[in-house]
Amino acid sequence: MTVRYEHSDLQAGSPTVSSDGLQRGPGHIIGALAASVRRPGSQAFEVFAVLLLLTASLDTFFEVYRIALFDAMPYDDYAPYLLHVLGEPGGAVPRSPFVYRIGSVILAIPFYYMPLVKLNEPAMISDSIEYIRATQAMSAANVFYVFVSCLMTYAYCRIRLKLPREWGLIGALTLFILSHFLGLTSVDGIALPFVTLVAISVFERSMLAFVLTVLVAAFVNEKVAILACLLTGSRFLFAHNDRRFYFKALVAAAAVVAATFVAVSVLQFPGWEHQRTPSKFLSSAAGMIALMFSPRGAYRNLLPPLILIGLWYLSLGAPRKGRISEPADLGVILGIVATAFAVDVRYNVGRIAMYCAPLFVMTATQALASFSSRGVAEGVPIRAPETENAAAMPTDPAPVSGAPPPVALQGTSRADFG
Repeated sequence: MTVRYEHSDLQAGSPTVSSDGLQRGPGHIIGALAASVRRPGSQAFEVFAVLLLLTASLDTFFEVYRIALFDAMPYDDYAPYLLHVLGEPGGAVPRSPFVYRIGSVILAIPFYYMPLVKLNEPAMISDSIEYIRATQAMSAANVFYVFVSCLMTYAYCRIRLKLPREWGLIGALTLFILSHFLGLTSVDGIALPFVTLVAISVFERSMLAFVLTVLVAAFVNEKVAILACLLTGSRFLFAHNDRRFYFKALVAAAAVVAATFVAVSVLQFPGWEHQRTPSKFLSSAAGMIALMFSPRGAYRNLLPPLILIGLWYLSLGAPRKGRISEPADLGVILGIVATAFAVDVRYNVGRIAMYCAPLFVMTATQALASFSSRGVAEGVPIRAPETENAAAMPTDPAPVSGAPPPVALQGTSRADFG
């Protein structure tokens, strides 16, 4: 079979053709990455994008670090857990479900050895240098992995979706802004690259990448596997293409979620027992509904899902050929919100829902780029090249033999013609 690459297709490696007509495979991404870096002017813009995100990340780090160190708002403190893993003084094993997220703590270990930034204010929650260093490490790790997720979003929009550089940067900055709804003082930001990888592996129909990501993410944050179940389950039930892939991916993700719940039931660490009791889910959801009508509930629980629904709606406007979004993706938002209601997370519904941000930022960015420059996502030029336009434009008729030459107007100006 002969495969013809469209403008939106990648140009390296052995193509695998899915039902939507896109060629997929790791070789395409690697080859396109090398080709994009060699383009004139590409390096300068990429350096600018990285520096812009890096500057925003540095400022966010100090903001997050200050909030955690001075206990400016309630948050899940993983600093003692990090100290326990490292064997440092002041370490402690947290309660359930925080204890099961040991992967997030392990990923923060390198940041424990970064130079210590001391904030000379009197209201620090601890004078322990080890605790301050651990708090700094968790803050830096969260912001760093958000930064990595933004770079992944930019790279996918540029390399796989073939969007203009400006739209890749817009997608990355959008994800960075939405990440502020997450708990960057705890471990939410550390999980974000895994959510991004889950979304990309589903877009690319890469089973190996999907399974490996979900398996590793089970030790980082259980919400990644739940989100993977919701994404593949929604597409399997309601999407028309590639349902065999979605079914296999759903089985793999569901197996990881089931194994996680079995481990929680066997280990029985104390804490949040109501989240392990299905009989209480309905009453918990009823109590959560009442919180939605307060100003705090509207901001923390209602606004983030509405933002995600808006991104989902925008994503449906992308040209159907090559579109990475599906109408069924709405089920991811509804499912994650329903899960948060069932386990009674109080004013954290929006924070948990925003785990979906990488998925909908990439799909919405593809659609918005096609709105602003119609046809870019499909590789169709906005208008024909000028040479073709020039050939199509009417030309002056050839002069008739014996006709007098045209008379030039002498001494005329624009004013003479009104």
